[in-house]
Amino acid sequence: MRQGHGRIKIFVIVYSNKYSRIYIFGCGERKKIYIASADFMTRNTVRRVEVATPIYDPEIAQRLEEMFITMLSDNQKAREEDEEGNYHLIYRQEDTPLNSQEFFYESAYNNALQ
Repeated sequence: MRQGHGRIKIFVIVYSNKYSRIYIFGCGERKKIYIASADFMTRNTVRRVEVATPIYDPEIAQRLEEMFITMLSDNQKAREEDEEGNYHLIYRQEDTPLNSQEFFYESAYNNALQ
């Protein structure tokens, strides 16, 4: 990681359409989950009004965490930032292919049919 990142890993998933903004801070009982209208890039926080809200409902928080884990498992569109600030595809040959956006589209479609 670049200096100052410490134990933080940075991932980006490049989608062709909308993407979620789920933020998880802490762990265990101190875990806080938020959803937001934008990422926390300077371009979104200096010139615009954006909002983030904590999730208090345990069922919704669990569902969002499951979605977050699925997105972290994406090995088709996900990239990880290296120490120099460059992003690299994290797909490995032994992984079962997972495009999390397609997974969520398919899940939503199947749920709508039920």
